[in-house]
Amino acid sequence: LEKSSKNISVIANNLANLDTVGYKKDASFYQILGDYQQPEMHEYTDFVQGEILPTSNPLNFALKGDVFFVLEKDGENLYTRNGKFSINEEGFLVNEEGLKVLGQRGEINIKENMLDDNQTITITKDGEIKIGNVELDNLLIAKIEDKDKLKKISSSNFVLEDDTHTIADESEYEVSQGFLESSNV
Repeated sequence: LEKSSKNISVIANNLANLDTVGYKKDASFYQILGDYQQPEMHEYTDFVQGEILPTSNPLNFALKGDVFFVLEKDGENLYTRNGKFSINEEGFLVNEEGLKVLGQRGEINIKENMLDDNQTITITKDGEIKIGNVELDNLLIAKIEDKDKLKKISSSNFVLEDDTHTIADESEYEVSQGFLESSNV
């Protein structure tokens, strides 16, 4: 009964996050070890990419490839596929929870680099952030070799047990501005 309840809970959580941007579905399987042991339930997260959908919002970014955006929370790195970003009151690029998005040089402040409110913010497919013609930074795009070390802490954010990500090579991903990755449920 407990196993059925846990399995139903996993399914219910997936359904509740059907429309959550960048959500990665959880799944479970049973493993039987030996001839007379009880089946043991294991859970895992399926990191298959969701559909890339247009939004026309220039601060929405979708990733193609096996990589993650990096956020900062209380000095700790979080990893996400949810690229629904905005600019907070201080001018930093943040996610929906207000967590700062990291670039290769640290926190990304857009407003302090904008001389004119009419300047366009563009992101190239390799993650370079430009304001007008001025290069600001590159998004920090992380590659995580062992996804079993990722622990889901919210619908689309993860922590990494040993926080040993590598910076993804530009040939391993593509950033699409004005798009979001849908849930893979």
